[in-house]
Amino acid sequence: MSASEISTALLVVAWLAINGYFFISSFYHFENKEEYFYTRKMLKSALAWARAPAACLNFNLFLLLLPVCRNLLSVCRGICPCQFLRHQLDDNIICHQLLAWTVTLLTAVHIIAHVFNLERYAGAWSADENNTLLGALSRIDGNGYLNPMRNENMTPLLASVTTVAGITGIVATICLFLLLSSSMTLIRRSFFELFWLTHHLSAIFYIAIAFHGYGRIVRGQTPESLKNHDPDICSDKFNNWGSNTTCPLPQFVGLPPKTWKWILAPMVLYALERGLRFYRAQQTVAITRVVCHPSRVLELRLRKRGFHAGVGQYVFLCIPSLRSLEWHPFTLTSAPEDDYFSVHVRVVGDWTEGLAKVCGMAEEFEEGAGNAEGCERHKRKPKLDTWQLPFVAVDGPFGSPADAVFEYNTSVCIAGGIGVTPFASVLKSTWNRVSRGSPLKLSKIYLFWLCRDTHAFEWFSELLVALESQLTDIGRPETLEYNIFLTAWDENQALHIAMRHEQETDVILGTKQKTSFGRPSWDREFSRLVEKHQG
Repeated sequence: MSASEISTALLVVAWLAINGYFFISSFYHFENKEEYFYTRKMLKSALAWARAPAACLNFNLFLLLLPVCRNLLSVCRGICPCQFLRHQLDDNIICHQLLAWTVTLLTAVHIIAHVFNLERYAGAWSADENNTLLGALSRIDGNGYLNPMRNENMTPLLASVTTVAGITGIVATICLFLLLSSSMTLIRRSFFELFWLTHHLSAIFYIAIAFHGYGRIVRGQTPESLKNHDPDICSDKFNNWGSNTTCPLPQFVGLPPKTWKWILAPMVLYALERGLRFYRAQQTVAITRVVCHPSRVLELRLRKRGFHAGVGQYVFLCIPSLRSLEWHPFTLTSAPEDDYFSVHVRVVGDWTEGLAKVCGMAEEFEEGAGNAEGCERHKRKPKLDTWQLPFVAVDGPFGSPADAVFEYNTSVCIAGGIGVTPFASVLKSTWNRVSRGSPLKLSKIYLFWLCRDTHAFEWFSELLVALESQLTDIGRPETLEYNIFLTAWDENQALHIAMRHEQETDVILGTKQKTSFGRPSWDREFSRLVEKHQG
């Protein structure tokens, strides 16, 4: 197990331990404390099963927003001295998803327990024509009541839609359902706009949760009442409550709301995060060039005053003329040494098609479906001057820079499919440092790229060809060795490759190093690297 995996496991264990502590301590508190003696008589174990998940919900709702505060994470990366902990920050979306599912599970248990509670509150009124302990507890009037259903005509459904706890609970549950359902992988990939817009319901969700506790539906006996009214002694004398000094009428008070204390800080942090995004959205960003690549890929080259990024980072882009509220993440494909920063956008949906249109490149894709003929190998210039190009808002950069690649004599980079995009920045930066004679510890970089087909990444193969040629020209072809594995192909493609196997360049990519087919044998590949770099 690697150090990174150990640190991940320790964090997960710590998170589970804290949740376990909150659950067990809260469950024990409501199942055993004297002030809830009468509440337990009415609600039984459903009381503890409602409150224990609520305690865990407070903790997880506190954490839920933190992984999506991108600027906060960037600050943490900058001040964190431990590389392994910095790597944990790169899994912020996985952490957010784990917390969201945990909140959903805890919410489900909380709701189910309160359904039983409402039924038992209603049932307490009709218990043996009120000639029971539960009936006596339900009849307590004034502010010291126990049963939040104040008369025998109130039903659980009516209580759900007329009380603060019920209304806010319903609103929060509906928001959570919409947030969760729109976050499913199929919805997120096919209808990203729906996912993005629906996630703004999180504001309503948190506001509803903040006010949920003000309903004070769960009530316990007051400390003053406990001094004069011992439940162990008086519970069997409910017919004489108030008629003697031994057992005066018990008085109850609702639990003070606590959730707002947990979620106030993350809500403020997230509000500041959104405010910073709004500020950055107003800053001027110039599109200096738009390039059409094969396979319906559009390259945007941009400039922004004061913008600095490391290799492998990403940004969020917003085109207000398309949709002012939508921000889409894109990996930077430029090197830090470039006087611009760039992203490659594959035109596959409404937003990206709109982007191609406002950049004056729609016809290029229509003429040849974004292939080599349509773009003329991306030599055709856009029909719009730079001043005619749309305004772009940029937020970022984010993510841990991949500078660690340059801290070793030999680095191995492994990517699958679209995951190769960050390595465009790594390769460009490698070339810049080598060509300029900059001090560079790195002498060899291995790239392993596994993909089903290369059509969507022809721009990356063009980068490999160019870099291969440039390194050869300066006498450093050994700096880069790439191993591309094509995991899916048809019979015609295989026949075409076999007939041209003797060509010096790869039939598919045009590179000098040939493409392999199938999946790599990692044991063999790593053993080969160990043998070549012993010591």
